[in-house]
Amino acid sequence: MKNIMTILKYQCRTGRPLPLTRDGLAKNPERSPMEILSYEAWKRNCAHMCIEAPSVQVNRSMEKIFFGQQFREGTGYDFCLKNKNLVN
Repeated sequence: MKNIMTILKYQCRTGRPLPLTRDGLAKNPERSPMEILSYEAWKRNCAHMCIEAPSVQVNRSMEKIFFGQQFREGTGYDFCLKNKNLVN
């Protein structure tokens, strides 16, 4: 989780994706370009959701998980990646 927060803080501060050399993707020749691109897209989505207004329309499942509107068995609807105080 600490790595994710580092990525999000960097992207929100700079407005651009984390360089590939920081997360090790560029160092591993076994990784396909599709793998690298999908990881970058995931990071961009997280950064986008971090800077959205709390009143944003939540439609996609990733947004529901992030903003605490996705049911997760055993947690009710309490599972949330973003601080609940910021969401409500």
